[in-house]
Amino acid sequence: MAGEDDALITVTPVLALVGNGPDCLATGTPEDEVTALRHDERSGRPLGRESFVAAVEGKLGRTLQRGKPGPRRSRAA
Repeated sequence: MAGEDDALITVTPVLALVGNGPDCLATGTPEDEVTALRHDERSGRPLGRESFVAAVEGKLGRTLQRGKPGPRRSRAA
């Protein structure tokens, strides 16, 4: 984070929550939260509330939420 607002983030509220990033990370995180974060980071999808993901989808113009697995059905001609 460059410390400046961009299309996806407003910096001030994030800095109010996190403060100094390295200091925040050094405080430790409960193991169940770390496990959940590791699971979500492997998906390649953004981590956040549904409203956040929907907002990111709108800005990017593409779907980021998980869809049904398997090949897409072809349309009838």
